[in-house]
Amino acid sequence: MTKLLTMGALSILMVLGSVARAAEPIAIGYIGPLTGSVALLGNEALKGATLAAEQINAAGGVLGRPIKIFAADNKCNPAEAVSATRKVITRDRVVAAIGQLCSSATLAAMPIHEQEKVPLVVETSTNPLITVRAGVGGNKWVFRPNLPDDINATVFAKMIVDLGGKTASFLLTNDDWGRGVGASFKEVIEKEGGKVLSLDYYDEGETNFLSVLTKIRGLNPNAMLIAARTASGAVIMKQYTELGMKMAIFNQGDMVNEQFVKLVGKDIAKGILGSESWYPGVDDPLNKKFEADYTARWGYEPIEPSAYGYVGMQLIAEAIRLSQSATSEAIRDGLTRVNLKTIAGQVKFDEHNQAWTWVVVAKITDDGRIVTIKSVQVDRPKGYWEEWEKKTKK
Repeated sequence: MTKLLTMGALSILMVLGSVARAAEPIAIGYIGPLTGSVALLGNEALKGATLAAEQINAAGGVLGRPIKIFAADNKCNPAEAVSATRKVITRDRVVAAIGQLCSSATLAAMPIHEQEKVPLVVETSTNPLITVRAGVGGNKWVFRPNLPDDINATVFAKMIVDLGGKTASFLLTNDDWGRGVGASFKEVIEKEGGKVLSLDYYDEGETNFLSVLTKIRGLNPNAMLIAARTASGAVIMKQYTELGMKMAIFNQGDMVNEQFVKLVGKDIAKGILGSESWYPGVDDPLNKKFEADYTARWGYEPIEPSAYGYVGMQLIAEAIRLSQSATSEAIRDGLTRVNLKTIAGQVKFDEHNQAWTWVVVAKITDDGRIVTIKSVQVDRPKGYWEEWEKKTKK
């Protein structure tokens, strides 16, 4: 009898132990700028990922396990990105990560993900070299759902010329993202018959743009393309207004959002056009639900990085479901098989682990609202990777 009781108790303990193991959280990393001049955007991406994780957990988790996020601050700096990536992988034992918002940080961290064999979903960075180097380009651990800058340019740079920007000046952040935007948009604008009068770069955190804006004013272009994140873009536009400049403003980056309008006021913000893979207001049931859920959770409307963080977490969860396993290798294999409709379009990765989703163009109205004016599902251009192969061999 004693033996039977002991065996019964042992069975119960085994069952309880199995349940406990089954409920062990799945550790997912988020790496992005949580402090510094780009912190607003990094924290928005984290909030998007957090909302997705909370919804997944409320629905029972993935394979019966909840998701737990471990966040690390890269300060939008390549060296910090390497340290932050090593921290979440070695200290927090994450099995996959979302990040790193800034292209230079992403490019610096990619080799760490390859060495440690932990997948990274690049939720926001847009420099084309990220996916040139991923998948068959060498690094099989990096996946990107949002579109590279040169693809955004095929829609948005052409639009700049069509809307009268026959001559344009560029003011761009001095990092891999800004340089990628400069090269991509210049090529398309000149191909469409426009002319780029000047390209100027600034360092993130810079606060005095009067000199470069005065120079651009002297060139008298029809349009100015600004590649800027929210805080820097606000400073640029305030000084642009102080100088009495009147040209059409186009933004590749993070100026077309509610928080930018709050920083500069609707009179300065009105009329600015921006291009990304997501903006609020896209007429799609998934998107409407996301906007409502985000506003209910955080008390204000999402901006682009919020949406990208949300999509990144959904993709990792879907990869775990497809592989029926939450190991890093299983998640990587699952990501190669993902075919999921998201708020940024259909996500299915090609051989370079790049998805071909939407280019969305939005405008700030006279009363400060953000309205979507164009949404295009982009297919991979014929010969796209072959062209990149030629460029990278030069």
